[in-house]
Amino acid sequence: MAPGAVLPRHEHPDAEACLMLEGDITFDEVELRAGDFQYLPFGVTHPAGVTRGGCVAYVSGPL
Repeated sequence: MAPGAVLPRHEHPDAEACLMLEGDITFDEVELRAGDFQYLPFGVTHPAGVTRGGCVAYVSGPL
């Protein structure tokens, strides 16, 4: 994602795993940086996310 990009709020029909490879992204009070891992179970709604400096992530699950 480019610096300043926003990932809109969305819901997942299945579980999602995310490994941050570079940069940062913040979802409400949760900030993920390079090396962080996040798992979201089925049916969880992602709040909107914003990246200040841009980011690269490996995401497993339906987008």
